[in-house]
Amino acid sequence: MDIQFPELAQTNCKFFRACGQLLSATKQHREILHAEKDMKWMRARAKVGKSPQYIYACFGGSQKTKTDHVHIDLTSVDYYEKKRDLPGTSVPLSRIKKVLGSFEGQEIGVRFEAQFASTPDNLPKLVKSTKFSTSSGGMSISTFAVSFSVENAPIDSIAWVESADGGTVWTIIQANMKATVNETYLTRAFELLAATFDKFVMGKTDV
Repeated sequence: MDIQFPELAQTNCKFFRACGQLLSATKQHREILHAEKDMKWMRARAKVGKSPQYIYACFGGSQKTKTDHVHIDLTSVDYYEKKRDLPGTSVPLSRIKKVLGSFEGQEIGVRFEAQFASTPDNLPKLVKSTKFSTSSGGMSISTFAVSFSVENAPIDSIAWVESADGGTVWTIIQANMKATVNETYLTRAFELLAATFDKFVMGKTDV
């Protein structure tokens, strides 16, 4: 299985997470997970499409507690404020792909999350509709973060928060889904979150 990773640079997304739990892991699967858990975070740098990005993986398994954790994070290079913040690498990407390939065809429950960045002069439509400030008696109140729950849709929540310096507005979209581990389970979930951002947050009509 040659798993595909989302190309973050094609969107406003700077961070993508897939925190998963195998739903019917066998003894062999748990042995693989247990063998990898001492590695803690695997970190690889790879070119996805035309852009480099960082891929983190964390695996853990326990026969006793049946915790069968399969966790993937992706970050773009510009997710990091300074060059010195860029993470190092600990394994080649092929190592991460090999472990993921061991679970091909397995059902997995996944908490997906994508974080999209916007500048204050290009605020998403959803942020504009909820942003306000007021003052009275020398006291002022203004929104710097809002969270929405979503029902009857694959998406569970949409939230936005301003960075401490006010230079970036982060929109965070989350979804809980069941999937089958295959070459496209990450890219298909990412496409759903990215389309949600474009349509419901940015107000695009051509999505």
